[in-house]
Amino acid sequence: MDEIFAIISRLRDAENGCPWDCAQTLSSMLKPLRNEVEELAQAIESGETDAIREEAGDVLWNILFMLHVAAGEKLFSPDDVAQTLQEKMVSRHPHVFGDRKASTPEEAKAFYEAAKRQAARKE
Repeated sequence: MDEIFAIISRLRDAENGCPWDCAQTLSSMLKPLRNEVEELAQAIESGETDAIREEAGDVLWNILFMLHVAAGEKLFSPDDVAQTLQEKMVSRHPHVFGDRKASTPEEAKAFYEAAKRQAARKE
């Protein structure tokens, strides 16, 4: 990921970067992100591995680009996002990281949904 962030940094460099990339904001990135997610969904539905890989890369690019923009605006860092994600996924899987047991996908999903509801009540 470091190499991708280096590319994004170069594209967003105020002196030598791309004017279009420099002008992007979180809000301006919404439409491109939505478009890429839809293209990824279509690729998955098609079952074409090469298309899925390419479109997944496009979605990842948009997410990483947005993280770079957010970090530049001092909103949060990519590491902040990773830490939040890690904590969320561990808390939502008590049947893996805690003392609960799930024998079926349905039981696992029920634990996940219950943990999600509990987290929403705390907010």
